[in-house]
Amino acid sequence: MSIIYPTTAIVDTSTYLSVSLPTSIVSGNVLFVQSTNGLADLADQDGSGTREVVGIALETPTTIQIKTLTKFGTVTNLKFASPPTSSAQIGTPVYLSSTPGEATMTAPTSGTVYRLGVLMSNTDLGGSRYNIMF
Repeated sequence: MSIIYPTTAIVDTSTYLSVSLPTSIVSGNVLFVQSTNGLADLADQDGSGTREVVGIALETPTTIQIKTLTKFGTVTNLKFASPPTSSAQIGTPVYLSSTPGEATMTAPTSGTVYRLGVLMSNTDLGGSRYNIMF
C-alpha cells in the first residue's frame, strides 16, 4: 500500500484552477481530470486512473462550464462518504474515499491511499460536508 499526498498532483503554484466541469459535479466534490477529453470528473480511491486528485470543486455547474476548483488551502463544504464522528478527529488526516468524489476519515486498507489533508472542524455544514485543510 502506498500513500499519495495531494502535492504530487500540483503542477504549478496557483491556488485555483479553472477546468470544464460536467453537470455531475457539485461543489465539494474531489476531482481528477480525464485524459480523454480534459473534463474534470469525480476522483475515486479504488478506480483505475481516477485517483490523481487535482482539486476540489468550489462551484456547481448548470451545463458543461468552466468553473473553479481549489488545489490547496482551506476547503469548506467538502463532501464526505464517511464523516467525522467527534471533535477528537480535528487535525487528523482526511482521505479520498472509494465513493467517487467524496472524502472519508477512514484510511483505505488496500490499494492506493490518497491523503487529501486534515480535518479543520467536525461541524456538519449540511449533507455530510465539512471543512478541511487541503
